[in-house]
Amino acid sequence: MDPLLQYLVEGDLIGFVVACYTTRIGSLFWAMLWMTLGTITYIRTKQLVIVAVLFTLLGGLFMASAKVFSFVATFFLALGLAGLLWEVYHVWRS
Repeated sequence: MDPLLQYLVEGDLIGFVVACYTTRIGSLFWAMLWMTLGTITYIRTKQLVIVAVLFTLLGGLFMASAKVFSFVATFFLALGLAGLLWEVYHVWRS
């Protein structure tokens, strides 16, 4: 059962609100950390492919290991795949 749903089943509304708030803060922390890592990597290498692969791997890793951060992991997985598709399109067009 989902940990957040457990608070609602037990009737603990305050615990549910606090848990939602803390999971959002945790998700925001990881998102900021990933974006910083991706930005630094892109500035140093000037290659979007490396950042897209990094986002795809990190998104897949955290989607499989940390269910709490699955929204952020899905977002970064989508960013990584979109970056890879953009590079394929860009190479195909030129």
